[in-house]
Amino acid sequence: MSITIHTEPLAYTEFRDFIISSANWFVPSLLQMPNLDEWILKMYHNGSMYYTISGSNIISLIVGYYNREERFLYIPYV
Repeated sequence: MSITIHTEPLAYTEFRDFIISSANWFVPSLLQMPNLDEWILKMYHNGSMYYTISGSNIISLIVGYYNREERFLYIPYV
């Protein structure tokens, strides 16, 4: 299996689809967030993306996001 690491931005639909499909990797599930679409949009516009691809599938995604108070890092379990 060949795995490639990418840093160029994903299209918003690819980003959102990956977050939604991996939402249950988190405890509690991201699907329980009342403002999930808003959160996804904020991460997409303000975060730094690193993701790995095997074939044509995204298999992991890291998004670093900085606001005025803290740095957050979201690392799904693969």
